[in-house]
Formats: sequence, C-alpha cells, structure tokens
Amino acid sequence: MPGFKIAENQVGQKQLPKKVVYTYTWDFKFLLGERTDTLYLKDTGLPSYSFDTESIKTGHTTYQFAKGIKWNDIKLSFYDTGGIGEKLAELSRKIWTPETGLKVASDYMDESHINVMYSDGTVAYTWKLINSWIKSVSFSKLTYESSGVNNANVTLAYSWAEVNHDGALQGQ
Repeated sequence: MPGFKIAENQVGQKQLPKKVVYTYTWDFKFLLGERTDTLYLKDTGLPSYSFDTESIKTGHTTYQFAKGIKWNDIKLSFYDTGGIGEKLAELSRKIWTPETGLKVASDYMDESHINVMYSDGTVAYTWKLINSWIKSVSFSKLTYESSGVNNANVTLAYSWAEVNHDGALQGQ
C-alpha cells in the first residue's frame, strides 16, 4: 500500500500493519447530541494546534520556548439534505437571535466527539472537543455548470481537545 512501510517478520516475510486507520473510518457526535447519521456529514478535519513562541536573546544564543497554545478551528462539510438548513439555524439561534442578541457562552457551548476507527469498525481513538460551537456556516455556490451535491460548510471553534486512545469516550 502506498504510504506504508512494509515491515518484515522474524522469518523475513513482508507484512502490513494489522490495524490501520483509513480516512473514511470515523463518525462524529455533533453539538448538543446530534449524530451525523441524521445530518449526513461528508467530511471533517481533526483537531490541530500550534504553539506561540517566545524568544530571548542572551549573549551569542537565542533561546526559544513555548508561550501558549492555539487550537485551530475544524471545518465540517455536510451534504445539503432536507432539514440541514433548519438544524443549522436552530444551532445558530442558540448563539444569537434578533430578539435577545448574543447569548451567554454557557448556553451554546457543548462537547463534540470524533471517533476514529479501524477498518473493522472498532474505535482506535476518540477526540473530545471541549466548549465547541458553530463559528460560521456557508453553503456551496449554486450553478448550472456542476451536477454535484450542494454542501453546507460549518466552521467549528473549540477551546481545546482531548484524545482518548482507549477507544470511545464514556457517555456517548
């Protein structure tokens, strides 16, 4: 398989890793308990982060160290199916309405979970997105030039993420 280093066993035979994670083996528990089997999630990113650095120059050397961590937003792409606009509008109303304005963060922040699985369906690891919320929503451009399915694109912000390598998190 491309991208895999083929290991040899003790008798010199080539062997592939027994358990690998493919890009299509995952499920997602969206905000407020919604699972993607009702929202038809097309694809998602995984949590990523970067560190801000601080540099101090002393004598002939510059020392660098981590100053802070920034968790990057996750992009989600849903198929535009019946009810997706209504569901996203419902989630958006938990953040802001014309009548009440911007709501308190504790009213709309929640956990989201990404279960990443092996090809046999068992969970390899789970990402838990703490204080996740919808940062933006957009839809694909409508055009006569394409016959593809329209998508609803969501940017999900979160405070931080935790990963559990012992399978699915409890309480999902």
